[in-house]
Parts: sequence; C-alpha cells; structure tokens
Amino acid sequence: MPLASTVELSKSITPTWPDICVCCERPAPESTVTLPVNDDSWLASWAPMFAKKMDLHVEVPACPRCAVELHRRRIVRKVVGICAIVAVSAATYYTFRHFGWLASHPMRRIAVVATTIAICFPFAVLTQWIPPRVRLNFNKGRIAYEFRSNRYAQQFRDANVVVYFGQSTES
Repeated sequence: MPLASTVELSKSITPTWPDICVCCERPAPESTVTLPVNDDSWLASWAPMFAKKMDLHVEVPACPRCAVELHRRRIVRKVVGICAIVAVSAATYYTFRHFGWLASHPMRRIAVVATTIAICFPFAVLTQWIPPRVRLNFNKGRIAYEFRSNRYAQQFRDANVVVYFGQSTES
C-alpha cells in the first residue's frame, strides 16, 4: 500500500497494540474488532474475489463506532468492485452486440473482456493507492500490518520492537 506505513511481524508473534483506537486514535478503546488477514499475492491485491481463503484473524483495538465503520468499508469496497465489473461488462456487451462493427464479429467476447479490464483498471489502481485505516496481509510466514496513520504505525512498531527483535531497546 503506497500511502500507508507497514510493520511486519512473524505469524507466530501475537502483536502488542497501542492503547488507542486504530481508526480515530482516541485513547483506550473499550472494544476490539476481528479483521481477517489477507493473502498478499499479486492476484489477491488486484482481484480480491480470487484471493486464497486465509483462516487467520487478528483482534484490533477499535472503539465501537470505528469497529462498525471498518466492517462496513470492507464490505462496501468488495460489493462496489464486483458491481462495477458486472455493470461495465454488461454495458460493454450490450454496446458491442447492438452497435458497431463488432456486432457479428467472432472476437466480440474478447473485446468485451479487454474493454472491461481497460475501464476497471484505473479503479483497481485507485483502491490500492487509497488505503483503508488498517489492512493485514500475509506473505511467506509474516504478517504485514499496514496503517494509514504514520503516528499509529510508529506506536505499533515501538510497542512490538522488543518482541520483534527479541531484545530490549533499553541499555
């Protein structure tokens, strides 16, 4: 995620979270939200519906309002992506079927797929450049904790430096 700060920890390490909400950064959230850890493959980042199913979840501190917001945004992001692909495909298919020289051409289906990809690609890039508040990705035995807030990422890194490096930072 280009506009996010990333902290990587081993899958076997249980992270220590700062005592603030991951979204609004208010102190001492009284609840947590369970977020899934995503597959960090190339296909999963560009087409989330084809991602490997991971049975790995992490409890993240969030106030109740932000917890609801995190779940809502995850669902809306997936639904909007799928609806956009379906709508663009249907509109392109209809246009190529009823208008233009491709109406009876055998390459019509390939043209529909290529046009759908060309139209949806900028939106896929945009969703990668505008990060959610927190995203958890798994790759090669490590979990990448990606945060939109640099301040929260630094506090998370500081809280886990002892666990991560296996030594204390104090002399």
